[in-house]
Amino acid sequence: MRAIGSLLLSICCGLFCGSALAAGQVIGGVDGFGRDASGNPVLSGWTCQVGNPAPIQVDLYLNQPYSPQAGASGFFAGRFAANQPSEPAIASQCGTGGANYRFSVTLASSQYLAGSSVFAYGILPTGGTQLSAGASFRIPANPNGAVYPGSVATGTSLVVYDTFYDSGSGCAPLIDTALYPISFPSPDGNGVLLRFPVLSDDGRDLNYLVTGQMNAQGAEVQPFHANCAPTLASPQNVDSNAFEGNMWLAGFYKAANGDVYSLVHNEYYGGRYPDANFLIPSSAGCSLGQPAGTPINALGCTYASLSIARMPAGSASFSLIGAAPQHVAARPQAAYVPNLGRPAGYFTNTNIVSGGDGYYYALTVDNLASGGDRRCPIRTQDIGNPAGWKGWDGSAYTIDTPHGADCVDANGLGGIFPFYLGYSTTFQAYIVVGAAPSSSAANAPAMIAYALSKDFVHWSQPVSFGVPIFNSAPATGWTANNYASLLDVGQIQNSQDDRASTGALVGQTPWLVFQQRYVCTPGQDPDCPPAGRPPRTRYTAVPLSFSIQ
Repeated sequence: MRAIGSLLLSICCGLFCGSALAAGQVIGGVDGFGRDASGNPVLSGWTCQVGNPAPIQVDLYLNQPYSPQAGASGFFAGRFAANQPSEPAIASQCGTGGANYRFSVTLASSQYLAGSSVFAYGILPTGGTQLSAGASFRIPANPNGAVYPGSVATGTSLVVYDTFYDSGSGCAPLIDTALYPISFPSPDGNGVLLRFPVLSDDGRDLNYLVTGQMNAQGAEVQPFHANCAPTLASPQNVDSNAFEGNMWLAGFYKAANGDVYSLVHNEYYGGRYPDANFLIPSSAGCSLGQPAGTPINALGCTYASLSIARMPAGSASFSLIGAAPQHVAARPQAAYVPNLGRPAGYFTNTNIVSGGDGYYYALTVDNLASGGDRRCPIRTQDIGNPAGWKGWDGSAYTIDTPHGADCVDANGLGGIFPFYLGYSTTFQAYIVVGAAPSSSAANAPAMIAYALSKDFVHWSQPVSFGVPIFNSAPATGWTANNYASLLDVGQIQNSQDDRASTGALVGQTPWLVFQQRYVCTPGQDPDCPPAGRPPRTRYTAVPLSFSIQ
């Protein structure tokens, strides 16, 4: 059990609520909340260990106090240093001559949600496990910040598309992204024609479009099937500076003239490209410590970037905008370095959303070569100009991501690892869907969740859909829930909003859609794909009902 002491949160006469100052005891007090220049709530106070001149740290929990029982604590908001200048009166109570016992914590994201109670604990350098209940404060709302995330109810799941339907086709597709739709008028006027990308899993990484027809109630009018004519091929360039490796179509925007633009996720692996099992032979470009020629997982050498492609109105194919590397919208700061053991660069992203302010936005995760990640929005005024994209710098959009600058983390996007971005007419706010921890407990399972924002920077506390993500595989059956998005066919069919045509507009009752993989062996299941063929994957949908309460 970790060593922590208590910092009482009740407002008392003065700052200290007790009388006995035993050496080694953690004491302190909270002044309350103020605001910074942006309107974010700032919690201030002080804490120390009696007789210890060195500053200590403070842990903050939301809605419930800390508990040593796994999963029973409130949401862990973080650990913060109490090392700011403090008054002589505080040093006197601490029984030391120290002068740095204050803390000031800006709760800029509504992962620190307005209205949440907050519990603070001073951290003992050594020893001690006693906790005191203490009273808690409520975090005030930031008028410029995040919104209340509401709640969601779920219904019975259904299947949107199963690659088994196309297992006998020449392309045998694999689902490896969130469902990012492009809609077109249906030829018979019954519902809408929907297309979304899938990938070949044969070492070539060709992008195909699956096409089907649905009505506003979500009923399938024409079943979904893949068109095996590639809509975008992966160049698999051996030059890392070309940023033309394996490519995935990863989120669309449809312009008024019918042109469709796509963010393109690009991966390079040291000059070799993975087979159907995502293995490459060990080489000088990527060895991960294994002898030459040994099959190794390509993830440990993944070097990722984002490009922009366009499909002209009436066309069936996408092309990168500009010669290499002018098509790049976001790339790593450093040149490719083999054997990092983890992905580096702009490793995941959402679809594109118009912000109603003349800009087009997306969310992305910048995996740093030094470790860790930054989760941030990027935007552009000219969606057809890859060089025009800029990343968040902490106060504005000035980061030159097309030329390798690292964006600045935007409050962790509320704790969400993002896959989908849209606008919710129910909440009158932008909504992100992705993965988030289910609790503050160590090794807590991740869940598919959503968060809300008015400005793409200040995000609400994540709300779980009750669906685990990256769940462990059973012996057989559907598992590995991943790549989540929202789909509202009613909005796609009936709304004139420009965000609707690519699924970026949702109402009160959309579907949560996510990828699943089928675990099987041919001996157990006659429908199991044979060796050497792509695994069976599908999009599963869960009907939702959002509430602002």
